[in-house]
Amino acid sequence: MVGTDVPVIMNKRSTEQLDDIPTIALDQRGMSAIETSIVLIAFVVVASVFGFAMLNTGLLSSQNEQEVVQAGIDET
Repeated sequence: MVGTDVPVIMNKRSTEQLDDIPTIALDQRGMSAIETSIVLIAFVVVASVFGFAMLNTGLLSSQNEQEVVQAGIDET
């Protein structure tokens, strides 16, 4: 039915939880999850940059080797 208020039955535990709302606001236990996710993202970013640098170095090295081999073949 639209427009009718449903009564909320509250037990002792739910009223205690409502009393704890000010202390929950000051509690920072939830921050550890946020901090953990930030650290995880930082590790992923650093790992991707490191992987890109290693691949780029490997490709540059193989290109230099290819030029040296080609120069040796042209010389003979």
